[in-house]
Amino acid sequence: MILLTFRDLVYRKTRFIVVTLLAAVVFALLFVMIGLVEQFNAEPVDTIDAIGADSWVIPEGITGPFTALSAAPAQAIDAIEADTKSAVVVSRSNLLDDGEPVDVILFGHEIGGLGTPSVVAGRAVAGWTRR
Repeated sequence: MILLTFRDLVYRKTRFIVVTLLAAVVFALLFVMIGLVEQFNAEPVDTIDAIGADSWVIPEGITGPFTALSAAPAQAIDAIEADTKSAVVVSRSNLLDDGEPVDVILFGHEIGGLGTPSVVAGRAVAGWTRR
């Protein structure tokens, strides 16, 4: 029986190799897609944890805080019931650096509020001036 199976594989070796390679490609694509879905689900949680917040509030009708541009009035923060609350601005754009496009993410926060980065060297931001 095993000899018959082996002879059949030898006879149909091209078909066997093609099917094996296609199955490997399908499994590879499956694993890549699973990884992408997991990263898309983990990124907002990781971002909120990095800021030091418990949740992220966005205006109604917006698909997500990182996938769509959205703005809320500054007074909207007063309607939120929380011990610590702070406005945070995240904006994405592209700039040219020596003719090459570079992704830039602007991350703004209230000084001393949520999202204030920890200082590794030097001193923390004390304020800003409008020019």
